[in-house]
Amino acid sequence: MIATRQDDADPHPTDQMHDEQPRPSVRRPAPLPATLAGPAIPLVILLVMGYRQRWVSEDAFISLRVVDQILAGNGPVYNESERVEAYTHPLWVAILTVWGGLGLPTPLGSVILGIVATLTGVGFAMAASTLLWNRAHRPICHPERKRRISPLPANQRAVERSFASAQDEKEHAHILVPVGALIFAVIPVVWDFVTSGLETGLSFAWLGVAYWLLVRASLGWNRQVLPAAFVIGLGPLVRPDLAIFAGVFLLCLIVATTERSWRGLLRRAGVVVLVAGAVPVVYQVFRMGYFAAMVPNTALAKEAEDSRWEQGWIYLRDFVDPYSIWLPLLIAAGFLALTTRNAWQRFDWIAVLLLLAPVGGGLLYTLYVVRVGGDFMHGRFLLPALFGLLLPVMLVQLPVPPRPSPQTLGTYLAAIVLAGWSVVAAVSLRIPYEAAVSDDGIADERGVYVAQSGNHNPIELDDYMGMQLGWPQQGASWRELATDNPRLLVIDTDRYPLDPTLDAAIRLVALTWNTGLSGYAAGIDVHVTDRYGLADPLASRLELNQRGRPGHEKQLDPIWAIARFAEPGVTTDDVATARKALACGDIAEQLAAIEEPLSASRFIENIGVALRLRDLSIPADPETAVAEHC
Repeated sequence: MIATRQDDADPHPTDQMHDEQPRPSVRRPAPLPATLAGPAIPLVILLVMGYRQRWVSEDAFISLRVVDQILAGNGPVYNESERVEAYTHPLWVAILTVWGGLGLPTPLGSVILGIVATLTGVGFAMAASTLLWNRAHRPICHPERKRRISPLPANQRAVERSFASAQDEKEHAHILVPVGALIFAVIPVVWDFVTSGLETGLSFAWLGVAYWLLVRASLGWNRQVLPAAFVIGLGPLVRPDLAIFAGVFLLCLIVATTERSWRGLLRRAGVVVLVAGAVPVVYQVFRMGYFAAMVPNTALAKEAEDSRWEQGWIYLRDFVDPYSIWLPLLIAAGFLALTTRNAWQRFDWIAVLLLLAPVGGGLLYTLYVVRVGGDFMHGRFLLPALFGLLLPVMLVQLPVPPRPSPQTLGTYLAAIVLAGWSVVAAVSLRIPYEAAVSDDGIADERGVYVAQSGNHNPIELDDYMGMQLGWPQQGASWRELATDNPRLLVIDTDRYPLDPTLDAAIRLVALTWNTGLSGYAAGIDVHVTDRYGLADPLASRLELNQRGRPGHEKQLDPIWAIARFAEPGVTTDDVATARKALACGDIAEQLAAIEEPLSASRFIENIGVALRLRDLSIPADPETAVAEHC
C-alpha cells in the first residue's frame, strides 16, 4: 500500500462505513532491479576478488611476531629483551591479539578480519553518502494550501489519492548507483590490500564508520556526537597518518553540532576533543614511558619527518597512471558538485560541510604521502586517501523522471562512462612491472611474494617455506640452532659467543635484512636484529646521508651487532670503537631506557628520555659516533 500523510486522511470516515464497495488496494511499483543490485555490486566484487587475492605480506609477520610476544606475556615487543615499537598500528595489533587469545591462528585471522573490515567500511560509507544525498536533494517545503473537501464519495476519493500518490512516487523514483564504491572496488591493487595481513582493511573500516557517525551526529542524531568523537579519535591508533582525517572530521563535528555562540562552540570543542583524545593520549603516554620514544620505531627508520617530494610524486604517478584514476575521479567530482550545489541552493551549510570534509581530508592525506616520499609497496599508502576522496559519493541516487532533462541525461552518460571504465580497469588495467620491483624501488608486493613462494595464496608460514630467497628457512634454522647450540651471535655464516652479561632469556641473536618471515619462523626465543631498522632501536636512529628505496635506506653495519652482543674477547679496532660509542652519552641512555627492567620509576624516566632524545641521530661510522656522543 502507498502510505498517505496524516493530513490526507478522509475527513468523513462515516461515509466509508456506509459504502458497500470494498476499498481497493493499490500497491507500490516494484523496485527497479538496479535499486537492489547497485549497492551490492562493489561489495560482491571486493568479497570475491579480496578472497581470490588473499595473502599475508612479509611485513605483516613483524606484527604477528609482536602478537606472539604479547600472548607469551612479554609485552608488545619484537624482541623480549628490548622494548621497541616495531609496528605502526596498535589497534590492529590489539585486535589480532584478541583473535590469537581465543586460540585461533593469527595469520588466517588477519586475512578474515581484513576482508570483514573492508566490507564494513564500504557498507557504512555507502550508508553515510545516502544520508547526505537525501539531505541535499530533499524537496523544499512550502506551506500547504487549505484543501476543500471533495463532494465525491469517499471510496472514489481514496482511489484518486492512491493513483496520484503512485504517480508522484513514480516521478520521484531513483536508482542507487554506487559511484565511489564501484571506483574503489574495481582497482586491482585494492584487491591485494583487502587482506595482506596489514591494517589497510581496518583503515577502510575506520573511515567508513567514522564518517557515518559524523554524518548522523551532524544531521540531528545528537546522542551520537560523543560516540562519533570517540571513534574518530581512534584514527591515529589505526595508523598515525590517519590523524589527518581525524582532525578534519573532528573539526567538522564541532562546527556542525554547535550552538550559534562562541561559548557553545568552545564548550562543544572541549567535550569533543576530550572524548576523542582520551585513548590516543593514554597510548602516547604509554609509548613514551614503555618504548622511550615519541613515535613508532618504523617512523624513525623511514625518517618520516623529512620531506621527499620528488619520490612522492613518482609514487603518486605510479598509483594513478596505470589505472587512469583521473577519469573516474573526474566523474565522481561531477556527482559531488551536483549534490553540493543542491545543498548550497537550500542554504544547507551543514550538508555542504559534510560533503566537502572528507575530500579535504583526502587531499591533505595525499599531500602528506607525497611529502614523505610514499612507500615501497605499490598503491598501499594512497588507498586511504582514495577512499576518503570517494566517501561523499560512495552511493548516489539517480532520478527517474517522466521526461529526462539535459542534466539527467548528463548524469546517466557519466554513469555509463564509469561503468565502461570499471570493466576495463577490472579486466585489463595493470601495473607494467607485475611480480617485480620497478626502477623507482616500488614493488608489486603481492606479485613478488606469490612468485617467490610459488603459492597463489601464501598465508601461513608453511606457505612460504619454499620461498626462493630463503628467509623463512633461515629463521627455522635459527630456531633449531637456539635449541641445539644456544648463546650465539649469528651473522650470515659467522658465529660469535654471546656476551655472558646479556639477558639470560636471549638464546640466540641473529642479524638479518628482512625481519618478517625470518623473525616469525625463528620464534620469540631468538633475538632478531633488523639491519634496516624497522625493529631495531640502534639501526632506526642511524644518520641517513643518502636517500634510496623507501623503507630500505638505513643499513646497520655488523660491527655494531658484534659490539653490542658478542663477548668482550671478540674484538677489533672497529668493534672496540663501536663498544665505546654504545657505552657513553645519549646512545647509552637510549639503550638503557629500553633494556633495563621496567619499573614505575623507569617508566617515568623514560618519558623524559623520549622528549629529550626525540632527535637522537647516530652516525653509521663508529669513530664519528664516538666523536659526536662521547
